[in-house]
Amino acid sequence: MPNRAYSPKCSTCRQRTMALSSMPYSVKINHDGREYDIDIPSLSVPTCSNCKAFVLDDEANNEIDRAFRHHASLLTPAEIRSGREKLGLNQQAFAQCFGIAVSTLSRWETGSQIQQRFHDGILRAFFAMPDLRTFLAKLHGVLSATNGARATISMPASAPR
Repeated sequence: MPNRAYSPKCSTCRQRTMALSSMPYSVKINHDGREYDIDIPSLSVPTCSNCKAFVLDDEANNEIDRAFRHHASLLTPAEIRSGREKLGLNQQAFAQCFGIAVSTLSRWETGSQIQQRFHDGILRAFFAMPDLRTFLAKLHGVLSATNGARATISMPASAPR
């Protein structure tokens, strides 16, 4: 990560002594009614060589997020996006079938919101089970009932992605 951007000036002692260093990092994260103890043996963070203050920049926060999702067995934003794309659905179609707002799906796919464990399980089932996709699409009015024929979920080619 040679292009990692951070301020060279420490916000605590005001010296220009910030540099990347690795440190063990532990945090308790409360999510969806449970507390998770996350331990990262070597977290890379900007640290002041003068006063030892450190900053959790975007890269460090992303590493903490990855460790949390791994520990909690939750899909990552990339896995959610990839699962949706493998089904050939844009965000609008997926959100309609799944019964959520497009803004919620967008936050899941960008990582700005972590899905609840219940939604994570349903996402996994949705990706793996065509019958569940069809059922949810019918339930949410995306598909009309067919005459016993197997329905698939698709959007017109003109639909925005």
